[in-house]
Amino acid sequence: MKQREDRRTIAGIQAIRDRNPDGLKTLYDLYGHAVYSLAFSRLHDVGLAEEVTQDVFFKVWKAVPRWDSTKGSFRSWLFTIARHATYDRMRAMPTGEWLGLEGMDDALFRKDDAALETITDLDHVESLMRTLPSDQQNVLKMIVVEGHSVRETASQLGVPQGTVKSRLRLALNRLRIVVNQEEHSGTL
Repeated sequence: MKQREDRRTIAGIQAIRDRNPDGLKTLYDLYGHAVYSLAFSRLHDVGLAEEVTQDVFFKVWKAVPRWDSTKGSFRSWLFTIARHATYDRMRAMPTGEWLGLEGMDDALFRKDDAALETITDLDHVESLMRTLPSDQQNVLKMIVVEGHSVRETASQLGVPQGTVKSRLRLALNRLRIVVNQEEHSGTL
């Protein structure tokens, strides 16, 4: 495995491959809160977010033996599963609302967002956010943190939806660059 995985993650993966449930507990302890936070930020429902988190780790239990470290980090793979599980749950909601996703350009949330997903320290996130212009900070906070839709964000800010999408794209691209630079310099 590549060096981007820490020892506890590697131990958890190996334990699951050996069909030892302690491996799942290890991975849940490391990533459970982040997976739950991702689901809750989109679903706005504690019960649904807990169900999605449980589904994600069940999928991890079944699929981790096939995970290939040469194709990407475990964290990136895990968050891809979490995003898909969250979106699947959103599509299944009775109202059919995509809470925060209507009209959203899928290119904003590319599969190579592993760099952004490696950040779990809230102080670090806040310091990264402060590197963005205030208009991009506001859009990113409203959509990603508060879970507003593009339409809601545009309405609250009094700008067109296209402007909101552009600001979000610019913010995510800027954060990708900064985080990738930190990863390569070893400061992340």
